[in-house]
Amino acid sequence: MEKSPIIFGIFLQSSMILALGAQNLFVLEKGLLRDRPILIATICSLCDVSLILFGVLGAGSFFAKNAILSLGLKFAGAAFLFKYAFDKFQETRTVSESRTDLILQKSSVTTIILSALAVSLLNPHVYLDTVVLIGSYSTKYPVLEDKLGFAMGASLFSIAWFFSLSFGASFFSSALSRPRIMKFINYAASLIMSYLGVNLLLSF
Repeated sequence: MEKSPIIFGIFLQSSMILALGAQNLFVLEKGLLRDRPILIATICSLCDVSLILFGVLGAGSFFAKNAILSLGLKFAGAAFLFKYAFDKFQETRTVSESRTDLILQKSSVTTIILSALAVSLLNPHVYLDTVVLIGSYSTKYPVLEDKLGFAMGASLFSIAWFFSLSFGASFFSSALSRPRIMKFINYAASLIMSYLGVNLLLSF
């Protein structure tokens, strides 16, 4: 029996978003620092939902048929991932080992909004997952109602995921927001982003 469009949308989005990427790591890090986690989860969710709808309603098939645009997006995505990896590696030097816990601080609303939008909308890898891949998969549904159901499933999982990740990180922040752990997270993020960048280049 074939899965319903909503169930298939949930399944497809879960298979991609569960992998740690720049967006997830940003949500995780800010959650650990209790730095406006609800606002960040909301912005990332809205961006994902918008891009999913953009891809399902036609942009995905357009990118899939245009090899040059797809190639350019992949190069841009790899460059973004390598830059993010380098920045995370550099951040490990700024974490002081002399302090037992990191100070849990709140950035300004403007800073958080701009940072969340940047990691969501200036990250070509997000476009590959939402606009290109999800948009391309949606072409298997010729009926608009099914397309929207598919988009709804993917969107619902994105929203649930970002809020769960954000709240989960905030809940465990007292135990995890220590210098050594944050250093480990930054090193791990750097390695993961480098791997994803190389993997993206090898997919050409």
